[in-house]
Amino acid sequence: MHVLSVSSLKGGVGKTTVALGLASAALNKGLNTLVVDLDPQCDATSGLAASNNQSASVAEVLQAPKIQTVRKAIVSSGWHKSSKMDVMVGSPRSLLLDNPAPSVSDVWKLEEVLAMLESEYDLVIIDTPHLSTLSPGPHGSHQTAYSLSQNLPSTQSLPPIEPAGQ
Repeated sequence: MHVLSVSSLKGGVGKTTVALGLASAALNKGLNTLVVDLDPQCDATSGLAASNNQSASVAEVLQAPKIQTVRKAIVSSGWHKSSKMDVMVGSPRSLLLDNPAPSVSDVWKLEEVLAMLESEYDLVIIDTPHLSTLSPGPHGSHQTAYSLSQNLPSTQSLPPIEPAGQ
């Protein structure tokens, strides 16, 4: 499973648009994909036509990374093809979990969750909120996403994705 985090220090630069573009390309290539919507605005969730009326969301997953909670927070997107495109539903409550001094346990929670799902997805795309809403430096969910991306072996790469219709 490959994990990609779309992050930026600034808001309004198209992080969600990039995440959804990557998701579209993955769907066209037949990759089973999970989009994790860490942004409290939840635009990736709505952009993928996923219901956010779940009993759990990414906020509950990060509070209690148990498989039952994870399963409740993941829904099928409205994007369909031969592969699956799922969303770990975003929530405004995820903003409450950003901590300027996260513990080691907090930083690794998302990786624990994704390890539970490793056999189900070829690709995980993490849409993050912008860093300027937080204290200076990578904290909370951003640190989690950064830690995940740092753990990908540098010798692995995704297969090239060609534009549709070619």
